[in-house]
Amino acid sequence: VLRLLDQEMANLRLSCMRRQEKFVFGVRQGKRIRTPQPPYPDEARKNHIGGTVTVHVVIDEQGNVISSQAVSGPSELRRVCETAAMKARFTPTLLSGMPVKVTGAIDYNFVAR
Repeated sequence: VLRLLDQEMANLRLSCMRRQEKFVFGVRQGKRIRTPQPPYPDEARKNHIGGTVTVHVVIDEQGNVISSQAVSGPSELRRVCETAAMKARFTPTLLSGMPVKVTGAIDYNFVAR
């Protein structure tokens, strides 16, 4: 059975290489369609608060973000990044041709001036 699975995976990779699709172990990764930029909060701008905010997201089978949580970055910037991440859209991620729910991360950069 294991040998059969290995052969199926090899055939899938070969088939994907012919079509020039991006597959990793039978997975075609979703592509970003849109990731809106969050607004720079006035208070954060006024106080010269900048940096990178990392938001972990859960993306459903249709490519919609269904959950977002800022896990790093200045606290003054996290809420707007979570809101922007919820508006992001991706092509569905496919596992052996079937759409699947996935997790990922979006980084937002703010430059204090």
